[in-house]
Amino acid sequence: MMNCLRCKGLMVNDIFEDVYDDTGVIYFRGWRCPSCGEIMDPIILRHRLSRALPPIRKTRTRPGPISLE
Repeated sequence: MMNCLRCKGLMVNDIFEDVYDDTGVIYFRGWRCPSCGEIMDPIILRHRLSRALPPIRKTRTRPGPISLE
């Protein structure tokens, strides 16, 4: 059982029809929220979780102010 990340409602298993692409996949399994219409599948979930983490930023040290004395 899975709860909707958008409205916290109950997600139900569903089969979705996709347009035919070069991989040959036409149908895929996922979850759908009957309340708000949110759709989730393993690929969407993986992308959202990877974006949920803050990006790693390299810190750069700046030189102090230049003294003209």
